[in-house]
Amino acid sequence: MIRLNRIDQSKQCLVVRNQTGKIIGFGLSIFEPINLILGPIVAPDPQTAAIIIDGLALKHNGKLRIDVSSDNNELMFFLQKSGFVKVNERLLETFYCHS
Repeated sequence: MIRLNRIDQSKQCLVVRNQTGKIIGFGLSIFEPINLILGPIVAPDPQTAAIIIDGLALKHNGKLRIDVSSDNNELMFFLQKSGFVKVNERLLETFYCHS
């Protein structure tokens, strides 16, 4: 059996750099038959995470899924404002959206 890691499975990867060119964040999207999974998303703050999420979802026409740490209230608010719906209550929240 061949095991693939998320980088091998990714449809798209976005990298965010600061003014000096240093990488400060990144995100992957993984296409599955039911939806496009956004993540992992690594960013220094919720605003940068939102930029990465918007970029990964930009041209996708269909369902989106993202898992977010339950203590990241600012990012969860952004997701809900953007049309995502929380589907569980755990340490890692799952959100779905139809773009």
